[in-house]
Amino acid sequence: MRYDNRGHHWRYATNPRLRELAEAEAYRYDMEMMDAELEHDGTISAVFGSRAVTLTLGLIDSEADSLFAFGHCAILAWEIHVKTGLPLAVFTSSKATPDRWSGHVAISLGDDRFLDIQGVTSSSSIYRRYSRFGDYSDFELMSDHDFKSRIVDPANYDDPKQYLCELEQLLLDHFADLVIEENREAIEAAVALSTVSA
Repeated sequence: MRYDNRGHHWRYATNPRLRELAEAEAYRYDMEMMDAELEHDGTISAVFGSRAVTLTLGLIDSEADSLFAFGHCAILAWEIHVKTGLPLAVFTSSKATPDRWSGHVAISLGDDRFLDIQGVTSSSSIYRRYSRFGDYSDFELMSDHDFKSRIVDPANYDDPKQYLCELEQLLLDHFADLVIEENREAIEAAVALSTVSA
């Protein structure tokens, strides 16, 4: 475990840039970092999008689950897609309108298995989880172009993450890496299956 001169540790900050920002800012008297606060227990209190959250580095807890399952699932799925090459699966709610998409985005692992912040799940589990937000009866695998043009804000078409500040991008990268690491076997099997199918 690494400590700075004030006793704060950053052992969970595995992303080099996140660790660099954390260590540099740890010496500031007010412990503020880009409108965020780093705590001695490895948590970051910040605003992600428009939500105030307290995320624990290195841990997918209820706060991370709430953030990336209910509000930022699409950008997390995009980041995992970019890192793994696995297809995006888009579940659209019956409450979606032409002006406002509503639904859930996950990664397709094939054979009715999907990956999101909660790990490997099935379509029926996703339908149940989000049923209070409308009816879900199907999903579609979506190309990068369709995802960017139909799901992402058109102003961010070229880079779906460009609306995130640097800290948000680093946190997104950190949690995408955690999901990938915790589900490595399922991801490797899906990549192997997609290679054989191609």
